[in-house]
Formats: sequence, structure tokens, C-alpha cells
Amino acid sequence: MSLDEVTSAVDAAPARHERWKRRGSSGTFATFTDPAVTVIFDDAEGLSAVAVDGVRGPQVHVGPIPLVGGIPSETVDRFADYVRSRQAGTLCAGFDDGMWLPEWGLVIRAQRCNDILVTRPVFAAAEWAEWCGDPYEGRIPGIEWWAGWLP
Repeated sequence: MSLDEVTSAVDAAPARHERWKRRGSSGTFATFTDPAVTVIFDDAEGLSAVAVDGVRGPQVHVGPIPLVGGIPSETVDRFADYVRSRQAGTLCAGFDDGMWLPEWGLVIRAQRCNDILVTRPVFAAAEWAEWCGDPYEGRIPGIEWWAGWLP
């Protein structure tokens, strides 16, 4: 999927659109305000990740668990219980007390909102899934790891 296709699907232009480089890879990211998502493209692989803004949604669920805008410790605990009860894969701890599940390419991370933290899910393509929650070894560009932390 291309940025033009995403723009057409959400029927909106991105509020921010920039290039990124990381460990020999490069691409673009685009942030939309409605819906409040960031899409990340790898030049070689196309659409590679989607992050949902933890403050403005839209809400996304895994089973009964809302992943957007929750209290990080509670959301991560509920998600971990859900995954373990289904033996769905290997849970990995994130650097910001988040969690990721490589088998699903899903990261539940924290996003700052004024003086509180809320959950911000990131969905990664299979090619990026193994280290998707690791800001040092993974392929998700640094701009995503700073989302909500810098003005």
C-alpha cells in the first residue's frame, strides 16, 4: 500500500510527512489527524507500520482489551494475560514498560499526554515484527519512539 492509497482510504491529507533513515533502511512517515494515526513506509517494502495516537484514537481492540489511551500498566497486564491464556506467542518487554508480541507485530507502548502516560499501539508488518518493540535493534524509525514526548 502506498501513501496515496492510504490518503485515499482515510479521505484526508497527512498533517506531517517526512523522510527517515535507520540502519541502512529509509522511507517516509506520515501523520494524520483524523484518524489520528501515523503510517510508516519502508522504501523497499512499502507500508511497514501503523501507530495509533494514544490521545485521539481511533480505538483499537484485541479481543475485549482496548489498546488506545489506557493506563499502560493495566493495559499491558490485561494484554499479557490475554496472550498467555491463548498461548499466542512470546511476550517481550519494551524499554518504556511496554510490551510487544513479535508473532502479531504488535507493540503496546506509552505516549506522554501532559503529565500522564497513555497507551499507543503500533502494528508492524511481518518483516519488521521480530524486533518491533526494540528502539535500538528494531526497524521502526526513531520518530515513532519520540512521538508524544517532544513538543
